[in-house]
Amino acid sequence: MNHCLAFKIVVRACLACLLFASTAQAGGWGETYESMQENGYSFTGNLTQFGFGVVGGGNEYEDDSLLYSGHGDYLLNVDASQFGLQEGLFFRLRAEHRFGEQLNPENTGSVMPPTIASHLPAETENLYITNLVVTQALSENFALFMGKFDTLDGDRNDFAHGRGVSQFSNLALVTNPAAIVASPYSSLGAGFAILHDHEPLFVFTVMNPTDTTRTSGFDELFNDGVLLTAGLRVPTHFFGKLGHQSFTALYSTQHFSELVPDPRASLSGPGQDVTIDLTNEQNGTYAFLYNFDQYLCRDRQGRGFGLFGRVGVGDQSVNPMRLFLSAGIGGHNMLSRSRRNDSFGAGYYYLDATKDEALLADIARDAEPLRDGQGLELYYNFNICSFMDLTFDYQLIDSVADLNVFDDPTSILGARLNIRL
Repeated sequence: MNHCLAFKIVVRACLACLLFASTAQAGGWGETYESMQENGYSFTGNLTQFGFGVVGGGNEYEDDSLLYSGHGDYLLNVDASQFGLQEGLFFRLRAEHRFGEQLNPENTGSVMPPTIASHLPAETENLYITNLVVTQALSENFALFMGKFDTLDGDRNDFAHGRGVSQFSNLALVTNPAAIVASPYSSLGAGFAILHDHEPLFVFTVMNPTDTTRTSGFDELFNDGVLLTAGLRVPTHFFGKLGHQSFTALYSTQHFSELVPDPRASLSGPGQDVTIDLTNEQNGTYAFLYNFDQYLCRDRQGRGFGLFGRVGVGDQSVNPMRLFLSAGIGGHNMLSRSRRNDSFGAGYYYLDATKDEALLADIARDAEPLRDGQGLELYYNFNICSFMDLTFDYQLIDSVADLNVFDDPTSILGARLNIRL
């Protein structure tokens, strides 16, 4: 293998590992690679707007109003070798902001936001840097990385990921929420990746367990312990079709004396910073995650549809969610040749709430009483042109709030417009 070809393989492998969620477009990381070949850098972005409202059920004392919100995501990738620096050295910078008004959990009864992108990266509308990562590929099978990065890119799934802007909108069908208590949204860390056939096979990270979305993170670095994460994603070919089986384990040494507000999940309304003081303080927590995707149909361009599922197990003494399950179908419209770039999804999730009496009492004291919950999301995404998609979305949520006002499931209807920059 000549030097040029070997280096191209290293570049593709490194980008596949770290940039798989950099764009909503199918095959987006490949386009990123081509752009970096020509210019040494690439810029991608998404401006996503949501119009969602409760159309039935929900809290009978809250208005069923339509709310407008949105999210901006801007990502820059740089190949340092193109500028005379080290070969295999890459830089990644992501900045995010949100705007508008989101649906209130006091109305929907949902712990997890129906439009997760509009809640990130923080409760304010300021622009924050959530990724600033340096990566050094040492070979076509091994890469090191360090810096500030967000955890939404983890738990990759071909049919249920998309950062809430290209596939499902509800957090429960974008990632595995069982890891939220142990894992911050954005913080400093480092790790390595082992790759196979240009795809990440095993990724290990050491991360600061404290969320530092709004700061550089250096002042808080490892003050509250350390978060260790190990993830394995194995490609499969059941029935002659591509699929993946993923296993992730998280362990945090952080001391838990309280549960702090998090934009990814809330037991109270947006902007209501309710901290839940724990009666039984605890050192350390864990989570175990599993997910799979399996294509049922796939063309030569990589478009297709298939099945997906997730299982998450949390430490119920500090995690309000002891078990999480989700499953569904999603992918591209393979029935119409003229609409192959359209996509769809149908997913169901179930949340088994903690049965720890002390934690339940703590939650009921500071927020709404908690019970098991479930939900359904259906969407169809129209590809209007090369840079724009319009998605129609319906969600049915059985509230986790143990209140009589949520006896009837909440129906949510909305539209999402995503513009790729």
